[in-house]
Formats: sequence, structure tokens, C-alpha cells
Amino acid sequence: MKKIMNYFILIAMFLFSSALYALEAGDIISNTATVSYTVHNVEKNTSSNTLEHRIEESDAEITFLTTSQNGTQTAVLGTSRYLDENGVWQESSNTHLNDTTLSLENTEVYGVDETAIISVTDFDQNVNRLVKDSIEVTITTDNGDTEVLSLIETTVNSGVFIGYIALSNEVGTNYDNHLYVENGDTIVANYENNNVAVKSDSAVVIIKKDLNVWIEKQVNKTESSVGELLEYTLIVHNDEAFIVNDLRVHDALPLGVKYEKETATLNGSSTIPSFAEVLRTLDFNVNQIAAGEEVEIRFLVSITAGVQNKQVVNQAWVTQNNGFKSNVATVTTIIDEELMRSNGIIIGKVYNTKEKNKGVAGVRLYLENGLYVVTDETGKYHFEGVETGRHVVQVDKALLPKGYKMGECVENTRTAGSGFSQFVNVGRGALKRVNFCLEGNSEEIEQKSNEEYAIPTQVETMPEYDVQDLEKSQTAEILWPPKGYVPSMPSTKIAIKHAKNEHVNLWLNGNRVSKLNYNTTIKSKKSKNVIDIYTGVDLLERKNDIKVDYFDKSNNLLKTLTREIHVSSVPVQVRYVKENSHIIADGKSSPVIAVRFLDEAGQPLRSGMTGTFSIDAPYVSQEFLDQLKDNPLAQSTAQNRYTIHSDGIAYIKLQPTTESGEVTLHFQLQERDEVVRAWLKPELREWIMVGFAEGTVGYNTLKGNQESLGQIGAKEKTITEGRASFFAKGKIKGDWLLSMAY
Repeated sequence: MKKIMNYFILIAMFLFSSALYALEAGDIISNTATVSYTVHNVEKNTSSNTLEHRIEESDAEITFLTTSQNGTQTAVLGTSRYLDENGVWQESSNTHLNDTTLSLENTEVYGVDETAIISVTDFDQNVNRLVKDSIEVTITTDNGDTEVLSLIETTVNSGVFIGYIALSNEVGTNYDNHLYVENGDTIVANYENNNVAVKSDSAVVIIKKDLNVWIEKQVNKTESSVGELLEYTLIVHNDEAFIVNDLRVHDALPLGVKYEKETATLNGSSTIPSFAEVLRTLDFNVNQIAAGEEVEIRFLVSITAGVQNKQVVNQAWVTQNNGFKSNVATVTTIIDEELMRSNGIIIGKVYNTKEKNKGVAGVRLYLENGLYVVTDETGKYHFEGVETGRHVVQVDKALLPKGYKMGECVENTRTAGSGFSQFVNVGRGALKRVNFCLEGNSEEIEQKSNEEYAIPTQVETMPEYDVQDLEKSQTAEILWPPKGYVPSMPSTKIAIKHAKNEHVNLWLNGNRVSKLNYNTTIKSKKSKNVIDIYTGVDLLERKNDIKVDYFDKSNNLLKTLTREIHVSSVPVQVRYVKENSHIIADGKSSPVIAVRFLDEAGQPLRSGMTGTFSIDAPYVSQEFLDQLKDNPLAQSTAQNRYTIHSDGIAYIKLQPTTESGEVTLHFQLQERDEVVRAWLKPELREWIMVGFAEGTVGYNTLKGNQESLGQIGAKEKTITEGRASFFAKGKIKGDWLLSMAY
């Protein structure tokens, strides 16, 4: 007979009523556990020992807080409450902090007119976990002003209490919700629990000179010219948690910039600034900026003929009577001289004396400062904005188009016996002409072999098989597509070689290829082999499996050949292909950056796909320039575009340049910025040197006259005046390119 015992254990669960949450320090909680169970249908009860827990009093902490952008804590301040002179709780009328999430940090210093924020952490005052509790804090100052605040719990069940009160240097009375303070006063906050002093904290009041007030400045044009108008915008930000009063905004106008009267506005309303003649500043009065707000000042100025520099630098800042000064905001406008008032222009032509003075394109000319230009299709060139004084224009003989050499032009003092360089004196607003001549026969002229990189744009296609291909090998094989073939479209031709006494079954992705795709069979009486051609076989996106089964006359399977082919149309990654790139910065040929586009499986994209890219300065794509040349009005719509060729490679052609360095290309793929970087190497060229030196030496002397040099303020001494300028570029030690300018 089996003995069966059933045990039922009931664990006592204690449900605490809300009265438990109202327990105070010193109260005792008693806890006894009871277990009920049944043995052989006999119910039994057992009680445990009794545990008692005394509610301990938690430590309290009180601190002064202030707002800060880099604060370590945040809080939403609700409506502040204070005790009035009749002992009645009132809501504060200062509502600018209500329901605002603030970033806070501890402080020991306040400024006059700031708001003091008081925080108390006391977890045993969290007496009701279902609502926000409150505590009382008393605040006093050195001058005897006393205020009582009700601090509200930040959130339900937090045990952290916050309140605030406005500081003011206006005399008031006790319990008026304004704490009267003066410079140097100490304010003290005292927190009591059950009429027992628990904690206190203090802070010193000073005149604050480091206001979190700053200014930014904007201008509507980055380039301008004499006679045009500019609009300046000043925005003053108040990042304090209180109102800032009595600010003054100063804007310094450069020489040659004139304020247009009655154009100034303050937050959209007309205002009249004062003007300080000595500092040339416009001064605006800003009476008040609310906490977290900003004001905007706009006005117009004109660029007059008195502007002396090539750029106008305008500065603005904010001050307050207590010594505060903000950051200095600066904007710069470039002044273009449309009428060539200060600088000049050098123009000219390089022509071929053997071809009836026909212009020669592609000739590079240098100035002594290293600036260079290249002649256009008609052989013409020009230098703009040339500073006044003497200059040297020189032809780069080492980079003349092949078949040309320097010719003999009419000699003059400007050539100094050298036909490839000329002196030129440029005056203010002058237009100077400097021509050079070459000799060459157009029938013999050709470009150097490395000047233009041949981009392999041909797409791989199936060859035209004939009877000669039948005997090239005796083995059965898939002639087309070859291994690694990337089709330009989701369709392909298939060529299969097999013996005459065999037949084949063609499969694609597990499905028999339709007989409608069969095109022809290439055969010959002299050969035992044939080639079956299939056309227009549609492919799937990504991976495709081609399978060919070979059978004999008895329909016995002899062998199976397979070929894998990918169709990729969605680029996922892009890679730099250095071996297919032309990365020489010689100033003549276009650098070419080869990049390969791959799909998510790492397979190259099919040819014919196009897309756009961006390129970092100072480099420019040739495609973009060609679009502008074809349509000069399409500057806003012209794009940097690429086309993918065979093996998933696109060739990015750049404008010819002599500036070596890193080329950075950006491609937007799958909402990601894919970056390709390539390094342009300088051309190790023969040396070119352009320059001159000039000077004057004299001696001041004046004897035997009515006045001496000393009487007219001059000294008897040797005087010297001179100038040297040169540019040089060439290879050193065979591997390095050196450029110098002075």
C-alpha cells in the first residue's frame, strides 16, 4: 500500500496599505511569516519568528543651483510658492521658469537680478509615493530680509525638492517673494525637519560681469564692389535663465563703408543708432532681452570709393555698464574692382610663325610669382588683377606641344635677349599686351604619348565564332560567357561546344532554357565538333547558374559543366583601382581616378550604370567643366557624373592640374557617404625659373644752400630701395619635385 502525502504550502503575502508610506523616522515595522499545509488530510499551521525594523532618519542635503549649458543635472521647475506676511501660502508671480527643463549645476555665486534656485535632497520626506511632497526652506540675507519658500518634489517618489526666488537690488519687505541683496551680500538657506535644524547652505552675491550673452554677425554678400549695398544682421543671444537689461551693441564700420540712414531695425521695428566718430562705431541700445531669447538688428551700408583694402572686415560686440563685454563677431566681404582701379591686366597671344601667325593652344606661361595660365584654342591668354609694378612673363619651354620650338620675334628691350620671357610694367588700371612666337609644322605636330590617358570604355561582347573555332580545342566547353564575365544588361548569349555525336541540355537557375532562345549551330564537315549558339537568355538580378548536360546517342549522361554569372545593378561599396588610374599632375593631361563599384556580394556592377559624385576642392571633374562649356547657363544644374564600364569600373576624369595632393571623391550609396581617396603625384619636370631683381642706391646731400637737410627734417645718409621676386620649379635627386617662390 502506497503512502501518499499531499503538501500544500501557502506563503503569506503582506499587502501594505498607503498608511505604511506615511511612516516616520523611529517607527517600527513588525513582520511574522505563517505557513499552512496538509498532511494525510490533516491541516497544520506553523508561524516563524517575528522580525522588527526601525525606520531610520536619512541624511539631508541642501544646495544652491544655477542654470548652465554644461550642467550635471536637469529639472523641470514648477510654480514656486512663498509664505506671505500673513502666513498664507501664495504662488509666485515670476512664471518665466515654470514648466521649463533646465540644465543645472551647483553654485556659490549669484549676480544681482539673477534667480536663486534651492535644492534639498531628503528621502525620508518622501512620505507619499503617489503624489509630489513639499518641504519648507527659510532664506535670509545680511541685510535682514527673510523669505520662506515651499520646495516641491521634482517628481513623484524622488525625494528631491526644488524651489526658486528672484534676487533684486530694490529694497523690499520680508515675505514679499523678492530677496533684497547688494553687492557682496551672503544669502543663507536653512532647512528644518520637525522644527529641528537639519542643513544650511550659503552663496555670495556679486555684480556679474561674465553674462552668458553673445553676438553673431551675418552679411548678405561675401563679395561686393564700389557702389553696392550690403545688409548686416546682428543677433544678440541671451543664454541666461533671467532677463538681461541695459545692453549696448557696437558695430565698427571700416573705412570706405558708410551707414545708410533710416535703414536700421530692431526686431523689425525702426531704430536710430548713435555714431561714434573716433571709433567709427554704430551704437544700438537694447533695453531688455528675456531669458533664452534673442534680438535681431539689421541695417544697410554702402561701399564707397574710399575703401582702401581688398576686403572689408566688420566687427560687432555687446557691452553693459557694469563692465561686461561679449565676444567679438566678425564678417568679411571681398571687394572686387570691376573697373580695374588699382590693378592691371596682361593679355597676349602665342602664335606660330610658320602657319601665318596662327594661334597655338596649350602653351603654358608663368609670372614671377608662380601664377600660370594656358593658352586657349586661338592661342590667347590673360592675367587678371596684376599688381602695379614690374613683372616677368615667361613661356614654359619644357612643356611646349611636341613639334614646336621658340621662334624669333621682333627684339626689344623687354626681352633682354631672351625670346621666351619679357619684362612688362603694369600701372594702375593698365592693360598691357605681351606676345610670343613659336615655330612648328602642323603636319609634324603631335601630342606626347602620356598626355592623354586612354580610358578603356569597350564593353566585352561575345566574339563571332566560325568553323576555325571548332578545331581550336577538342574538349567540350562553355565558350560563352567566360568566367568572371559581367553582362551589361540582364540578358546574355550562350555558346556551347560539343561533339557531333553528342547532344546537350542547357539549364539556367534550375529551369530548362527555352528552344526559342536557340539561334544557330556552327559546324563543318571537316570537324567532329559543333558550337550551339543561344541568344536573348534572360538573367535574374544577382547570381545566375548555367548548367550544361552532355549526352551520347544512347542518352547516357557523359558530363556536366557549370558557369556562374552575376548581374549587379545596385552599388553597395566602391573601391579605388590604382593600377587603372592615371594620377600625374602635369598640368597638361587629365588625371583619371579609376573606381570599381561592387554589390553586396562583392561582385562588380554591370556596365552602362550611371550616377553622381562630389569632389573636394581644389580639384574639379572634367565632366562638370564640359557641361558648363556646352551650356554656360546650366551652372546650377551641372553635375559630376560617372558611367560604369567593363569589370564594374568607372573612370573619373579631372581637370588638368599641376597641384599634387590627395583627391577626395564622395559617392552616396545606400544613404551612406562612401569616400575614395587617391594621391596625385607631381610631374618630375625639368627646371623653370622666372624672376627679376631691381634696386636703387643714392645719397642724400645738400650743401651750400640756404637750408640744410636737417632744417627740412631729412638726414644726410645713404638710401637703398629694392625688390626681388622669383619662382622656380624642378626635380631634385631624380625623385622629388621642388617649387619655390619669393
